[in-house]
Amino acid sequence: LYDLGLLGAEALTDRNADEALDLLRSDERRPLLVVCGTGSNSATFFALWRALDHEMPLEEAIDEARRAGMRPGALEAFIREQHARLSQAEG
Repeated sequence: LYDLGLLGAEALTDRNADEALDLLRSDERRPLLVVCGTGSNSATFFALWRALDHEMPLEEAIDEARRAGMRPGALEAFIREQHARLSQAEG
């Protein structure tokens, strides 16, 4: 069990994204069950992972996250910001 200690959409940080992606990318932690109170944060990090690591177009990953329970607004902005930050760092 790994708790990211997330406080809410408005309080998510670069560190939260980095830690979540490390968990999702880890081959040692398979199978992996990702949960949160509403599914919203889980869907957020899953969308970021799908867009970065699985070549899914960003808007398609965000749409998928909405269908999985991600609340619109701050979390969508977080995904876009993190995608830009991490894509730039990798390129």
